[in-house]
Amino acid sequence: MVMIAGTSMNSGKTYAATELIKQATRAGLRVAAGKLSGVACLRDTLNMADHGAVTTASFLDCGLPSTVDIDDLAPAAKAIIARLNEVNPDLIVIELGDGILGGYSVDTVLADRELLDATAALVFCASDYVGAWGGIELLRRRGVEVDVISGSVTDSKMGEDYIRAEFDVPAANARREGNALFTLIMERVEARQATAVA
Repeated sequence: MVMIAGTSMNSGKTYAATELIKQATRAGLRVAAGKLSGVACLRDTLNMADHGAVTTASFLDCGLPSTVDIDDLAPAAKAIIARLNEVNPDLIVIELGDGILGGYSVDTVLADRELLDATAALVFCASDYVGAWGGIELLRRRGVEVDVISGSVTDSKMGEDYIRAEFDVPAANARREGNALFTLIMERVEARQATAVA
């Protein structure tokens, strides 16, 4: 499972998710995709299906019109992931709507050890350097490592280079380098699988 989080709405999460789905599908993988948080809207899951996801699910499938002020979103997240697993996918791509801070209960998903243990890679999308740094630091304080930075902060090569040099985290732009983003993620997925087998 690959999880995609970000600083806020419009930070590049859906673009990163759909690009990963497209690249994985082109590579012959069966991909299931879901959106765990946000407000009632089918746009993102329909976009995921348009890019090759064999099935999609979201918090709407759990009867939630939004995830605002949900005390604990983890049980619904696990139900969504269980539903996606019913098609025996090779890869599950999960988008966390909104940001890692705020009222959409994303923090409760990222605080759940079972969900984190099931996550092979975490992509973090940010609009600027401060957002990228803040996301990396906040998640590290919570015991969560960011595997790849994406989003508009990586729109320029300078942005990617800065993140790699200053934050010691790989960076790839989903719009310009979808294949590079996919390659970075699959390296982490394969490393995770190898560790699980060993």
